[in-house]
Amino acid sequence: MAYFTLPDTVHKWPYKRHLNPHYEQVAPESSRWAETFSAFDARAQHAFNRCDFAGARTGCDLMNLFFIIDEHSDVEGEEVVRQMADVIMDALHNPHKPRPDGEWVGGEATRQFWERAIQVSTPIAQHRFIKTFRDYMDAVVQQAEDRTKHRIRTIESYLEVRRDTIGAKPSFALMELELDIPDEVFHHPTLENLRLWVIDMLCIGNDICSYNVEQARGDDLHNLVTVVMHQLDLDLQAAMDYIGLLHDRLAGAFLLTKDRLPSFGGHIDAQVARYVYGLGNWVRANDQWSFESQRYFGKGGLEIMEHRAVTLLPKTHTCGNTTEIPSGPTTVLSVGPATTPVPMAVACAFQPPASSLFKIQSSYRQFAYNGRSLPHFEILSLPAFLPVVFTGFGIIYTTLYLFATYLNIHATMSTLRFIS
Repeated sequence: MAYFTLPDTVHKWPYKRHLNPHYEQVAPESSRWAETFSAFDARAQHAFNRCDFAGARTGCDLMNLFFIIDEHSDVEGEEVVRQMADVIMDALHNPHKPRPDGEWVGGEATRQFWERAIQVSTPIAQHRFIKTFRDYMDAVVQQAEDRTKHRIRTIESYLEVRRDTIGAKPSFALMELELDIPDEVFHHPTLENLRLWVIDMLCIGNDICSYNVEQARGDDLHNLVTVVMHQLDLDLQAAMDYIGLLHDRLAGAFLLTKDRLPSFGGHIDAQVARYVYGLGNWVRANDQWSFESQRYFGKGGLEIMEHRAVTLLPKTHTCGNTTEIPSGPTTVLSVGPATTPVPMAVACAFQPPASSLFKIQSSYRQFAYNGRSLPHFEILSLPAFLPVVFTGFGIIYTTLYLFATYLNIHATMSTLRFIS
Protein backbone atom coordinates (compact mmCIF):
# COMPACT_ATOMS: atom_id res chain seq x y z
CA MET A 1 0.00 0.00 0.00
CA ALA A 2 1.40 3.38 -1.03
CA TYR A 3 2.19 5.95 1.60
CA PHE A 4 4.04 9.26 1.88
CA THR A 5 5.70 11.26 4.64
CA LEU A 6 4.54 14.73 5.65
CA PRO A 7 7.28 17.32 6.24
CA ASP A 8 7.38 18.36 9.89
CA THR A 9 6.95 22.05 9.20
CA VAL A 10 6.63 23.26 12.81
CA HIS A 11 9.14 20.98 14.53
CA LYS A 12 11.08 24.02 15.80
CA TRP A 13 8.32 26.61 15.76
CA PRO A 14 8.61 28.54 19.07
CA TYR A 15 4.87 29.25 19.43
CA LYS A 16 3.35 26.45 21.52
CA ARG A 17 -0.14 24.97 21.46
CA HIS A 18 -2.68 26.53 23.80
CA LEU A 19 -6.45 26.99 23.89
CA ASN A 20 -8.34 30.23 24.24
CA PRO A 21 -9.60 30.39 27.86
CA HIS A 22 -13.15 30.98 26.61
CA TYR A 23 -13.08 28.04 24.21
CA GLU A 24 -15.07 25.55 26.29
CA GLN A 25 -17.97 27.97 26.57
CA VAL A 26 -18.12 29.55 23.14
CA ALA A 27 -17.28 26.56 20.91
CA PRO A 28 -20.51 24.62 21.65
CA GLU A 29 -22.55 27.82 21.34
CA SER A 30 -21.01 28.55 17.95
CA SER A 31 -21.55 24.97 16.75
CA ARG A 32 -25.23 25.08 17.74
CA TRP A 33 -25.55 28.39 15.92
CA ALA A 34 -24.06 26.89 12.75
CA GLU A 35 -26.41 23.90 12.95
CA THR A 36 -29.48 26.15 12.85
CA PHE A 37 -28.81 26.94 9.18
CA SER A 38 -28.92 23.26 8.11
CA ALA A 39 -26.09 24.04 5.72
CA PHE A 40 -24.84 20.44 5.71
CA ASP A 41 -26.44 17.12 4.96
CA ALA A 42 -26.64 14.59 7.81
CA ARG A 43 -23.32 12.94 7.00
CA ALA A 44 -21.47 16.24 6.58
CA GLN A 45 -23.04 17.66 9.76
CA HIS A 46 -21.86 14.63 11.74
CA ALA A 47 -18.32 15.09 10.45
CA PHE A 48 -18.54 18.84 10.99
CA ASN A 49 -19.54 18.42 14.64
CA ARG A 50 -16.41 16.38 15.31
CA CYS A 51 -14.25 19.34 14.30
CA ASP A 52 -13.09 21.65 17.07
CA PHE A 53 -12.37 25.33 16.57
CA ALA A 54 -10.06 27.44 18.66
CA GLY A 55 -10.79 31.00 19.59
CA ALA A 56 -13.52 33.03 21.22
CA ARG A 57 -17.07 33.30 19.89
CA THR A 58 -16.34 35.60 16.95
CA GLY A 59 -13.43 33.44 15.85
CA CYS A 60 -15.48 30.25 16.17
CA ASP A 61 -18.34 31.82 14.22
CA LEU A 62 -15.98 32.84 11.43
CA MET A 63 -14.50 29.35 11.20
CA ASN A 64 -18.02 27.92 11.01
CA LEU A 65 -18.93 30.46 8.34
CA PHE A 66 -15.88 29.44 6.31
CA PHE A 67 -17.05 25.84 6.41
CA ILE A 68 -20.54 26.76 5.27
CA ILE A 69 -19.04 28.65 2.33
CA ASP A 70 -16.62 25.81 1.51
CA GLU A 71 -19.30 23.13 1.70
CA HIS A 72 -21.41 24.89 -0.93
CA SER A 73 -18.85 26.64 -3.14
CA ASP A 74 -16.62 23.58 -3.59
CA VAL A 75 -19.28 21.78 -5.63
CA GLU A 76 -20.58 24.67 -7.75
CA GLY A 77 -19.46 26.40 -10.92
CA GLU A 78 -18.19 29.93 -11.34
CA GLU A 79 -21.55 31.64 -11.93
CA VAL A 80 -23.26 30.12 -8.89
CA VAL A 81 -20.27 30.88 -6.67
CA ARG A 82 -20.27 34.48 -7.91
CA GLN A 83 -23.92 34.78 -6.84
CA MET A 84 -22.99 33.37 -3.43
CA ALA A 85 -20.20 35.94 -3.14
CA ASP A 86 -22.60 38.78 -3.93
CA VAL A 87 -25.04 37.56 -1.28
CA ILE A 88 -22.31 37.35 1.34
CA MET A 89 -20.90 40.80 0.62
CA ASP A 90 -24.37 42.34 0.69
CA ALA A 91 -24.93 40.77 4.11
CA LEU A 92 -21.64 42.20 5.39
CA HIS A 93 -22.56 45.68 4.22
CA ASN A 94 -26.09 45.41 5.66
CA PRO A 95 -25.85 43.43 8.91
CA HIS A 96 -29.11 44.83 10.31
CA LYS A 97 -31.17 44.27 7.17
CA PRO A 98 -33.33 41.09 7.05
CA ARG A 99 -32.36 38.72 4.26
CA PRO A 100 -34.86 37.90 1.49
CA ASP A 101 -36.98 34.76 1.82
CA GLY A 102 -35.65 31.81 -0.12
CA GLU A 103 -32.12 33.20 -0.31
CA TRP A 104 -29.09 30.94 -0.02
CA VAL A 105 -28.45 30.18 3.65
CA GLY A 106 -24.97 31.71 3.58
CA GLY A 107 -26.45 35.20 3.46
CA GLU A 108 -28.23 34.95 6.81
CA ALA A 109 -25.30 33.13 8.39
CA THR A 110 -22.99 35.96 7.31
CA ARG A 111 -25.40 38.63 8.50
CA GLN A 112 -25.75 37.12 11.98
CA PHE A 113 -22.01 36.59 12.29
CA TRP A 114 -21.18 40.17 11.35
CA GLU A 115 -23.98 41.67 13.43
CA ARG A 116 -22.33 40.16 16.51
CA ALA A 117 -18.77 40.87 15.42
CA ILE A 118 -19.23 44.62 14.91
CA GLN A 119 -20.30 44.97 18.52
CA VAL A 120 -16.79 44.09 19.69
CA SER A 121 -14.65 45.61 16.93
CA THR A 122 -13.22 49.01 16.11
CA PRO A 123 -14.30 50.83 12.92
CA ILE A 124 -10.87 50.45 11.34
CA ALA A 125 -10.90 46.70 12.04
CA GLN A 126 -14.37 46.42 10.48
CA HIS A 127 -13.19 48.22 7.36
CA ARG A 128 -10.20 45.93 6.94
CA PHE A 129 -12.27 42.82 7.54
CA ILE A 130 -14.79 43.67 4.83
CA LYS A 131 -12.02 44.45 2.35
CA THR A 132 -10.18 41.20 3.03
CA PHE A 133 -13.40 39.20 2.89
CA ARG A 134 -14.11 40.70 -0.52
CA ASP A 135 -10.69 39.49 -1.66
CA TYR A 136 -11.42 36.08 -0.16
CA MET A 137 -14.72 35.70 -2.00
CA ASP A 138 -13.22 36.89 -5.30
CA ALA A 139 -10.54 34.23 -4.94
CA VAL A 140 -13.16 31.55 -4.18
CA VAL A 141 -14.88 32.51 -7.44
CA GLN A 142 -11.53 32.25 -9.24
CA GLN A 143 -11.01 28.82 -7.71
CA ALA A 144 -14.42 27.73 -9.02
CA GLU A 145 -13.47 28.93 -12.51
CA ASP A 146 -10.17 27.02 -12.36
CA ARG A 147 -12.01 23.91 -11.21
CA THR A 148 -14.54 24.17 -14.03
CA LYS A 149 -11.81 24.62 -16.64
CA HIS A 150 -9.54 21.93 -15.08
CA ARG A 151 -6.77 24.53 -14.84
CA ILE A 152 -3.52 23.83 -13.02
CA ARG A 153 -1.70 27.07 -12.27
CA THR A 154 2.01 27.76 -11.99
CA ILE A 155 3.48 27.96 -8.51
CA GLU A 156 3.54 31.75 -8.58
CA SER A 157 0.05 32.29 -9.98
CA TYR A 158 -1.34 29.61 -7.69
CA LEU A 159 0.00 31.36 -4.60
CA GLU A 160 -1.50 34.65 -5.77
CA VAL A 161 -4.95 33.04 -5.59
CA ARG A 162 -4.31 30.73 -2.65
CA ARG A 163 -3.23 33.58 -0.38
CA ASP A 164 -6.85 34.70 -0.50
CA THR A 165 -8.73 31.38 -0.66
CA ILE A 166 -6.97 30.25 2.52
CA GLY A 167 -9.09 32.83 4.37
CA ALA A 168 -6.15 34.02 6.46
CA LYS A 169 -6.56 37.74 5.80
CA PRO A 170 -10.07 38.07 7.25
CA SER A 171 -9.00 35.73 10.06
CA PHE A 172 -6.09 38.05 10.85
CA ALA A 173 -8.55 40.93 10.90
CA LEU A 174 -10.20 39.28 13.90
CA MET A 175 -6.97 39.80 15.83
CA GLU A 176 -7.49 43.54 15.34
CA LEU A 177 -11.04 43.69 16.70
CA GLU A 178 -9.93 45.46 19.86
CA LEU A 179 -6.78 47.00 18.40
CA ASP A 180 -6.44 50.38 16.76
CA ILE A 181 -3.32 50.11 14.60
CA PRO A 182 -3.06 53.07 12.18
CA ASP A 183 -2.93 52.35 8.45
CA GLU A 184 0.60 53.70 8.07
CA VAL A 185 1.79 51.20 10.68
CA PHE A 186 -0.41 48.33 9.54
CA HIS A 187 0.91 48.63 5.99
CA HIS A 188 4.54 49.15 7.00
CA PRO A 189 6.76 46.93 4.79
CA THR A 190 7.92 44.91 7.80
CA LEU A 191 4.39 44.01 8.86
CA GLU A 192 3.40 43.36 5.25
CA ASN A 193 6.26 40.88 4.94
CA LEU A 194 5.41 39.14 8.21
CA ARG A 195 1.79 38.74 7.13
CA LEU A 196 2.77 37.42 3.71
CA TRP A 197 5.20 34.87 5.11
CA VAL A 198 2.64 33.59 7.61
CA ILE A 199 -0.05 33.36 4.93
CA ASP A 200 2.28 31.31 2.73
CA MET A 201 3.11 29.05 5.68
CA LEU A 202 -0.61 28.55 6.29
CA CYS A 203 -1.15 27.73 2.62
CA ILE A 204 1.64 25.17 2.76
CA GLY A 205 0.46 23.66 6.04
CA ASN A 206 -3.11 23.34 4.86
CA ASP A 207 -2.24 21.98 1.43
CA ILE A 208 0.09 19.22 2.59
CA CYS A 209 -2.49 18.06 5.15
CA SER A 210 -5.53 18.29 2.88
CA TYR A 211 -3.87 16.81 -0.21
CA ASN A 212 -4.70 13.17 0.55
CA VAL A 213 -8.45 13.62 0.93
CA GLU A 214 -8.56 16.07 -1.98
CA GLN A 215 -6.73 13.76 -4.39
CA ALA A 216 -9.01 10.91 -3.34
CA ARG A 217 -12.11 12.82 -4.38
CA GLY A 218 -10.43 14.29 -7.47
CA ASP A 219 -10.47 17.86 -6.18
CA ASP A 220 -6.75 18.51 -5.78
CA LEU A 221 -6.06 20.96 -8.62
CA HIS A 222 -6.21 23.86 -6.14
CA ASN A 223 -3.43 22.43 -3.98
CA LEU A 224 0.25 23.35 -3.90
CA VAL A 225 1.31 19.70 -3.85
CA THR A 226 -0.39 19.06 -7.19
CA VAL A 227 0.95 22.32 -8.62
CA VAL A 228 4.55 21.49 -7.64
CA MET A 229 4.28 17.92 -8.94
CA HIS A 230 2.91 19.20 -12.23
CA GLN A 231 5.29 22.12 -12.79
CA LEU A 232 8.52 20.52 -11.54
CA ASP A 233 7.72 16.98 -12.68
CA LEU A 234 8.27 15.57 -9.18
CA ASP A 235 6.77 12.52 -7.55
CA LEU A 236 4.59 12.95 -4.48
CA GLN A 237 7.30 12.52 -1.85
CA ALA A 238 9.74 14.82 -3.63
CA ALA A 239 7.02 17.47 -3.91
CA MET A 240 6.23 17.17 -0.19
CA ASP A 241 9.88 17.60 0.78
CA TYR A 242 10.38 20.49 -1.65
CA ILE A 243 7.39 22.27 -0.12
CA GLY A 244 8.75 21.54 3.35
CA LEU A 245 11.95 23.37 2.43
CA LEU A 246 9.98 26.38 1.27
CA HIS A 247 8.17 26.42 4.62
CA ASP A 248 11.49 26.32 6.49
CA ARG A 249 12.77 29.35 4.60
CA LEU A 250 9.59 31.29 5.27
CA ALA A 251 9.78 30.36 8.96
CA GLY A 252 13.37 31.53 9.13
CA ALA A 253 12.52 34.87 7.57
CA PHE A 254 9.61 35.40 9.97
CA LEU A 255 11.58 34.50 13.11
CA LEU A 256 14.44 36.78 12.10
CA THR A 257 12.23 39.75 11.25
CA LYS A 258 9.80 39.60 14.18
CA ASP A 259 12.64 40.42 16.56
CA ARG A 260 13.72 43.43 14.51
CA LEU A 261 10.48 45.37 14.35
CA PRO A 262 10.81 49.15 14.06
CA SER A 263 9.41 51.26 16.87
CA PHE A 264 6.21 53.21 16.27
CA GLY A 265 5.82 54.59 19.79
CA GLY A 266 5.02 52.91 23.09
CA HIS A 267 1.25 52.56 22.75
CA ILE A 268 1.41 51.40 19.12
CA ASP A 269 4.36 49.08 19.78
CA ALA A 270 2.34 47.17 22.38
CA GLN A 271 -0.49 46.63 19.90
CA VAL A 272 1.91 45.61 17.13
CA ALA A 273 3.55 43.11 19.47
CA ARG A 274 0.16 41.53 20.21
CA TYR A 275 -0.64 41.41 16.52
CA VAL A 276 2.68 39.81 15.54
CA TYR A 277 2.32 37.25 18.32
CA GLY A 278 -1.08 36.41 16.88
CA LEU A 279 0.45 35.91 13.45
CA GLY A 280 3.00 33.47 14.81
CA ASN A 281 0.38 31.67 16.84
CA TRP A 282 -1.72 31.14 13.71
CA VAL A 283 0.96 28.89 12.24
CA ARG A 284 0.86 26.62 15.29
CA ALA A 285 -2.94 26.73 15.54
CA ASN A 286 -3.36 25.81 11.88
CA ASP A 287 -1.05 22.82 12.27
CA GLN A 288 -2.69 21.59 15.47
CA TRP A 289 -6.18 21.97 14.06
CA SER A 290 -5.23 20.03 10.93
CA PHE A 291 -4.33 16.97 13.02
CA GLU A 292 -6.80 17.33 15.90
CA SER A 293 -10.01 18.15 14.03
CA GLN A 294 -10.36 14.77 12.23
CA ARG A 295 -11.06 16.66 9.00
CA TYR A 296 -8.03 15.31 7.14
CA PHE A 297 -6.78 12.30 9.11
CA GLY A 298 -9.82 10.99 10.96
CA LYS A 299 -9.19 9.68 14.45
CA GLY A 300 -5.54 8.98 13.69
CA GLY A 301 -4.52 12.62 13.39
CA LEU A 302 -2.50 12.87 16.60
CA GLU A 303 -0.64 9.66 15.79
CA ILE A 304 0.14 10.86 12.26
CA MET A 305 1.32 14.17 13.69
CA GLU A 306 4.04 12.21 15.51
CA HIS A 307 5.25 9.73 12.87
CA ARG A 308 4.21 11.77 9.76
CA ALA A 309 3.49 8.67 7.62
CA VAL A 310 0.21 8.84 5.68
CA THR A 311 -1.41 6.04 3.68
CA LEU A 312 -2.41 7.26 0.23
CA LEU A 313 -6.19 7.01 -0.09
CA PRO A 314 -7.72 5.37 -3.17
CA LYS A 315 -9.53 7.65 -5.57
CA THR A 316 -13.29 7.67 -4.99
CA HIS A 317 -14.49 10.57 -7.16
CA THR A 318 -13.18 12.62 -10.06
CA CYS A 319 -15.24 15.83 -9.67
CA GLY A 320 -15.05 16.13 -13.45
CA ASN A 321 -11.29 16.64 -13.44
CA THR A 322 -9.82 15.13 -16.58
CA THR A 323 -6.31 16.57 -16.34
CA GLU A 324 -3.61 13.96 -15.86
CA ILE A 325 -1.15 14.77 -13.10
CA PRO A 326 2.26 13.22 -13.84
CA SER A 327 3.56 11.01 -11.08
CA GLY A 328 7.07 12.32 -11.73
CA PRO A 329 10.33 10.38 -11.95
CA THR A 330 10.73 7.46 -9.56
CA THR A 331 14.53 7.53 -9.30
CA VAL A 332 15.62 11.07 -10.16
CA LEU A 333 14.98 13.70 -7.47
CA SER A 334 13.80 11.10 -4.98
CA VAL A 335 14.13 12.75 -1.59
CA GLY A 336 14.83 10.89 1.61
CA PRO A 337 13.48 11.64 5.08
CA ALA A 338 13.29 15.29 6.08
CA THR A 339 16.30 14.97 8.39
CA THR A 340 18.69 13.87 5.61
CA PRO A 341 20.62 16.28 3.35
CA VAL A 342 18.51 17.61 0.52
CA PRO A 343 19.72 16.94 -3.05
CA MET A 344 20.91 19.94 -5.03
CA ALA A 345 18.27 19.26 -7.69
CA VAL A 346 15.45 19.81 -5.22
CA ALA A 347 17.11 22.71 -3.42
CA CYS A 348 17.68 24.56 -6.70
CA ALA A 349 14.42 23.62 -8.41
CA PHE A 350 12.31 26.41 -9.84
CA GLN A 351 12.35 29.42 -7.55
CA PRO A 352 9.80 32.09 -8.55
CA PRO A 353 11.84 35.32 -8.70
CA ALA A 354 8.97 37.51 -7.50
CA SER A 355 7.58 35.08 -4.93
CA SER A 356 7.47 36.01 -1.26
CA LEU A 357 9.17 32.66 -0.68
CA PHE A 358 12.45 34.12 -1.93
CA LYS A 359 12.31 37.84 -1.21
CA ILE A 360 14.75 38.09 1.71
CA GLN A 361 17.63 35.86 0.73
CA SER A 362 19.84 36.75 3.69
CA SER A 363 17.19 35.49 6.10
CA TYR A 364 16.86 32.22 4.24
CA ARG A 365 20.63 31.71 4.16
CA GLN A 366 21.04 32.21 7.87
CA PHE A 367 17.89 30.77 9.36
CA ALA A 368 16.89 27.66 7.42
CA TYR A 369 16.20 25.10 10.11
CA ASN A 370 19.19 22.91 11.00
CA GLY A 371 17.18 19.72 10.48
CA ARG A 372 16.76 20.43 6.79
CA SER A 373 19.22 23.25 6.23
CA LEU A 374 20.87 23.41 2.84
CA PRO A 375 24.65 23.54 2.28
CA HIS A 376 25.83 27.14 2.21
CA PHE A 377 26.76 27.08 -1.47
CA GLU A 378 23.38 25.62 -2.46
CA ILE A 379 21.42 28.35 -0.72
CA LEU A 380 23.40 31.27 -2.07
CA SER A 381 22.12 32.38 -5.44
CA LEU A 382 24.38 33.41 -8.34
CA PRO A 383 23.59 37.13 -7.88
CA ALA A 384 24.80 36.87 -4.31
CA PHE A 385 28.14 35.43 -5.49
CA LEU A 386 28.83 38.03 -8.19
CA PRO A 387 30.22 40.75 -5.86
CA VAL A 388 32.56 38.18 -4.29
CA VAL A 389 33.74 36.96 -7.70
CA PHE A 390 34.36 40.47 -9.05
CA THR A 391 36.18 41.48 -5.87
CA GLY A 392 38.42 38.42 -6.13
CA PHE A 393 39.27 39.13 -9.75
CA GLY A 394 40.00 42.75 -8.84
CA ILE A 395 42.43 41.77 -6.09
CA ILE A 396 44.22 39.29 -8.35
CA TYR A 397 44.46 41.82 -11.21
CA THR A 398 45.79 44.57 -8.93
CA THR A 399 48.38 42.23 -7.41
CA LEU A 400 49.64 41.08 -10.80
CA TYR A 401 49.76 44.66 -12.12
CA LEU A 402 51.79 45.92 -9.16
CA PHE A 403 54.13 42.95 -9.38
CA ALA A 404 54.69 43.50 -13.12
CA THR A 405 55.34 47.21 -12.54
CA TYR A 406 57.87 46.39 -9.85
CA LEU A 407 59.71 43.98 -12.14
CA ASN A 408 59.78 46.55 -14.95
CA ILE A 409 61.19 49.30 -12.73
CA HIS A 410 63.74 46.96 -11.18
CA ALA A 411 64.93 45.80 -14.60
CA THR A 412 65.26 49.40 -15.84
CA MET A 413 67.33 50.45 -12.81
CA SER A 414 69.65 47.46 -13.23
CA THR A 415 70.27 48.38 -16.87
CA LEU A 416 71.04 52.03 -16.04
CA ARG A 417 73.81 50.91 -13.71
CA PHE A 418 75.78 49.52 -16.66
CA ILE A 419 75.07 52.51 -18.93
CA SER A 420 76.44 54.94 -16.43
